[in-house]
Amino acid sequence: MPETLRIGGISAEPGETKWGPATWVELRDGTRVHLPVILVNGKTDGPRVVVTAGVHPTELVGTGAIQIVTRKKVDAQKLKGSIIAFPITNPLGMQFGQYFSPHDGFNMYVSYPGSKDGTVTSRLANFIWENAAKGADLAIDCHENTKPCIHFCILPDTDNQDTQRKALEMAEAFGLTVIRTRRVYLGPGVKPADVTYLKLCMDNGIPAFAAEFEGSTELTFGEDQTTVKVAIRGFMNVFKKLGMIPGEAEPQSETKVLKGDFEARGTVRANRGGIVHRRVEVGVKLPKGTPIAEVVSPYGDELETVEMPIDGYIWGWNVGDQSARAVQAGSNVALIFSER
Repeated sequence: MPETLRIGGISAEPGETKWGPATWVELRDGTRVHLPVILVNGKTDGPRVVVTAGVHPTELVGTGAIQIVTRKKVDAQKLKGSIIAFPITNPLGMQFGQYFSPHDGFNMYVSYPGSKDGTVTSRLANFIWENAAKGADLAIDCHENTKPCIHFCILPDTDNQDTQRKALEMAEAFGLTVIRTRRVYLGPGVKPADVTYLKLCMDNGIPAFAAEFEGSTELTFGEDQTTVKVAIRGFMNVFKKLGMIPGEAEPQSETKVLKGDFEARGTVRANRGGIVHRRVEVGVKLPKGTPIAEVVSPYGDELETVEMPIDGYIWGWNVGDQSARAVQAGSNVALIFSER
C-alpha cells in the first residue's frame, strides 16, 4: 500500500491531491518567499514522477499545464504512483518576472544540487533535489522558447546507458521532436560550481528530460490553446506509458514533430549589433551556408548576414528574453541541431 506523501510542509494521503507552500526562504527584510508544490498521491503503488515548471519565470506554459493536469485531469483515486509538481520552481525570479533570481543572480536551472546553507536560490534547489527529485523514477522539467520555435524534448547524455535508454523512451512518449545533447548551452546567471538539474538527475540514475514549448507571452493558458494542449497531452502520454493511468498515448497532432536521432549543436551568434531580420522557418533542414538572418542598423542598413554553420535545423531564436529581436556583438541569434 502507498504511504503518506510528504514534501516539506505539505502532505497527501493515498488517494488525495493536496497543494500549498512546501518550504520558504527569507529575504533581507524578513519576508518569506514560499515554494509552491502540488502533490497527487495515488491510491495504488507505482512510479514517482517529479515535474518542475517556472524554473525560468518568463516561461509559464508548463505552469499552466501542471495546474490543469494535477487539478483536473488526474484522479488520485485512480492513479498508480505519485506526482510531485512544482508549478513555480523559482518563486524568487517570479517576484520580478525575471529569467533568473535577482536576489543572488543565480540561474536556478544551473544551481543544483544546491546547498541548505547556500544563497536563497541554492537553498530552494537543494530542497527540491533532496526532498523530491532524488527519490523520483522520472523527472520532467518544463521550459519554453521565443516564438517562432518548435516544440521538442531535450535530454543530456550520461554514461549510465540504462538511464539514458529510459529517459529517451519517456521523452519519445511525450510525443515531440527529441534532441539529445552532449554538452549544455547555458544562459545568464551561471555558477560554475553547480550543474544543470537534468544532468544531476541523469548522473544519479534518474531518467530526466526537458519539455520545451512555444512561448507563452500571448496565452491565456486555456486548455484549448495549442501550446497548453501540447503540454497536457505530453504529460498524459508519459503517465500512460508508465502505467500510472489507463489508455494509449495520443500523437501530438497540433505541432510539427520530426523523427530522427538528433543532437543539439549550440548557438549561432552575431558579430554586429542591431535589429535581427529572420529569414527562414524553424524545424526545416537547412544546408550549411544558408542565410538565416540579417542584422540591420537603426537606419535600415544591412550590417551582417548570419549564415547556418552546419547542415541542420533551427529549433528557436534568441534565448533568455521573450521579446528579443535585437542583438549586440556576440549575442545569440538562433539555437541549432542536426542529425547525430
